[in-house]
Amino acid sequence: MGDWGTGSFENDAALDLVIELCEADDIAPVVAALRAVAENAGYVDMADSFAAVAAAEVAAALCGKASRALPQEISTWVEAHPAALDEHLVDMALRAVTRVEMDSELREETG
Repeated sequence: MGDWGTGSFENDAALDLVIELCEADDIAPVVAALRAVAENAGYVDMADSFAAVAAAEVAAALCGKASRALPQEISTWVEAHPAALDEHLVDMALRAVTRVEMDSELREETG
């Protein structure tokens, strides 16, 4: 049985992103999660939606706007990789979250 909750990190896709990022030396897992939604014109399924929201939370944390619900592992990673932020990451995060909000399986389920 998978994890599912209402928070950005209360689901399996987000927790998988946390694991991938903590094992990475760069921001690639976050970029991949955002790109899958922001740059794909197809339907945004639940797992991609969850991963994109979590990735956007990482981007926000890199901007100094960390959520109180940010997992400690992500906070530690962000502190160790302050140069991981670039202007394109923020733009991609905004586009991804907008797609999730406007037209995604997550939107349909939470209405």
